[in-house]
Amino acid sequence: MGCGGDAVTYSPVTNRFYSAGEGICGFDCTSDMPVVFVPDYFMLDKMCLNSRLNKLYCLDYEDARVCAIDLSTDEVCANIGLGMDLFGLSGACVDEGCDRLCLATGRDTVLVYDCVGDTLVSRTSLRGSMDEPELCDAFRVGRVLAAEAHEAAFIDCRSDSVVAEMQLPGYCERLIPDPEGRWIYGVMSGSLVRFDPVACSIVSQVSVGAVDGGICVATDLHKIYCADYGDCQLVVTTLAADSIMREVLLPGRPNGICYDSADRRIYAACDPDSSVWIVDCTTDSVVGCIPGAATPGTDQLTYYPGGNWVYAARGGHLNVISCLLNRVVDRLSGPDMSLQMVVPCESAKAICSSCEGDWRVAIFNADRPAPDWVEASAVGPATSQATIANTALRLPGSSEAVLYDINGRRVGTLQPGSNDVSRLSPGVYFLTRTGQRTTKVVITR
Repeated sequence: MGCGGDAVTYSPVTNRFYSAGEGICGFDCTSDMPVVFVPDYFMLDKMCLNSRLNKLYCLDYEDARVCAIDLSTDEVCANIGLGMDLFGLSGACVDEGCDRLCLATGRDTVLVYDCVGDTLVSRTSLRGSMDEPELCDAFRVGRVLAAEAHEAAFIDCRSDSVVAEMQLPGYCERLIPDPEGRWIYGVMSGSLVRFDPVACSIVSQVSVGAVDGGICVATDLHKIYCADYGDCQLVVTTLAADSIMREVLLPGRPNGICYDSADRRIYAACDPDSSVWIVDCTTDSVVGCIPGAATPGTDQLTYYPGGNWVYAARGGHLNVISCLLNRVVDRLSGPDMSLQMVVPCESAKAICSSCEGDWRVAIFNADRPAPDWVEASAVGPATSQATIANTALRLPGSSEAVLYDINGRRVGTLQPGSNDVSRLSPGVYFLTRTGQRTTKVVITR
């Protein structure tokens, strides 16, 4: 199962965060070094990760383009225009079981892309009027569901063909993949439905009300939690979506939830006071509150199992909530702008983005007092060429540059002209300058 967020994803294989702005950017979570893979103007709308093949697929919906990146070499292995007659793309998902990338276009058409050969293998027309369907995969059975409004179609990734189409009993608002890859869930006109992609049918439908505050799947407990903002509650159903188990009333309006799989708890950011309420999933009861911990929003809370904590974006700060202590244990300060899309990474790091003004990315480290901010369009692709220096390093041009060591630590700012680097230990460094390539610097003695 390899879908990323709208334009951000994280690869546990490479321990990198990948983002999209003007260019395709990668940020190494070990060294905090930025890398850009496509230097030209390439606006992206979604990313899909095939972790089995270690490839990242970046999609430009408007221009109907696919850019495939081999994450083992940091090189673009395909950059394909799909044809302007398609009127752009509207959705995408990766089925890792069959190594297929399915692309929904604006003309009732689904394209199937072979992730191994990086080629288009089929173009299938959908009957009905699904101009911009959403796609969701069930990787264990090799099927993808395309759904829009009151229509749906099942695509078999082994035969690259549509095997069934159906009318839906309600308006499909969103699709949710099953973590185990067997089913596909959907929110439809106030109901939670479970699709069987093998039988190509709906096997259960439960009325849960509005699901406008977020949704979490607790696989180990076989439960799904639906946040109802208007009714101030979490609606709990079985994972099979056959019935409502109970409704958990919250003291506020939930708008953003995440699941702590280690302690089996739900953390919910609630209006109006930005409190995070804690629900014990074994008893489905409210067990605690962390006042003013998170700005409510569906992408403001993220659980990180590696540290057993929750990252909570709060304005220009990132609160670290200990799930063991149920309180904020660290407050990482950022600039005065709203953070969103929190992505947890290894080595006690988290990465956020901000779309206010210039698209920027913040790399947080719990050991540092403040994040490193990186302009998404301000770095160039890494180069294998190296500059050799002894005690002095000459910087051409008229703008300054930043020098990092091999561990990603910032060791100094270089000014145009000659710079004294005699204090630095011999070794490999990296030099970054706005709008130019990241270059390797080797200091010798």
